[in-house]
Amino acid sequence: MKTSIATTLMFASILMTACQDDLQIVDGLSVDTTAKQFKFTVKGDFTNKWKSVTRGTLTADGTEITDLWVLDYQNGALVQQLHQESGDKDFGTPSLNLNIGNHHIYFVASSGTSPTLSTTDHTIKWETVNDTFYKDLSLTVESSTNGTRNVTLDRSVTKLKLTIADAVEEGTTGFYVTPHVWYYGIDYFTGRPAVQKIDKPIFVDCSMSSFGQTNTEVSVFGFSSSTEWKNDVAFYATDGVFVLAQVNIDGAPFKRNRATEYCGPLYGSTGNMTLTLNSIWEDSETGTW
Repeated sequence: MKTSIATTLMFASILMTACQDDLQIVDGLSVDTTAKQFKFTVKGDFTNKWKSVTRGTLTADGTEITDLWVLDYQNGALVQQLHQESGDKDFGTPSLNLNIGNHHIYFVASSGTSPTLSTTDHTIKWETVNDTFYKDLSLTVESSTNGTRNVTLDRSVTKLKLTIADAVEEGTTGFYVTPHVWYYGIDYFTGRPAVQKIDKPIFVDCSMSSFGQTNTEVSVFGFSSSTEWKNDVAFYATDGVFVLAQVNIDGAPFKRNRATEYCGPLYGSTGNMTLTLNSIWEDSETGTW
């Protein structure tokens, strides 16, 4: 578990009794009457399965959520933060001791790789983006407040899925998806996309089992706003040295919690790719390019 406490009261946790578990001892603010213990159960468009009595998994579309951040703010200042990883005790059900008063508590759950948290910029960014969920919880804590909360997180990413209709050529080592504009992080104050990168290729490995196969799928995730926006995308196959085939998609539409799907030949010289905006996330739209 990776945790840190942004408060001058961090040493008060030493006073906590031995009957409390290690999560509470490390992450609790105080044991006096000015704080109250809360246990949060994270929910959303993913499943929550228990490996044992104390270890759980969160899974979205078959991919395991690997990281959960909880950041507690009072009066605009960071009071404490908690980072749970998928192997940690009570993953998905974090506990915090919250000071009496008004709080904004930010939850981010993700399966992206190599995350970096910046409390200065109030962002989390990833080397490779994957399914990610977010919630800004406004909470007033009083001495009589119930200390149990279910928190429903909302998806904060979009997905581009490209289906190669023709057979993958032998010798293909991977595919590059290069959006003209793509977002690799989230501003956890607002939930808006952050960390913009221009024309950055995203590599997706190609296994030898795909050789000769049709309808091979290549998917990438990126952060998006809830308002539809359009973006150019280059998609090509490589043998590790040379470009084997390429298509360019102009004005592909993206929106948070919606998949943009294109299907068509990559290696063939003729034919059109067909656009479908669908997924189990939101309603469908169709178009061609």
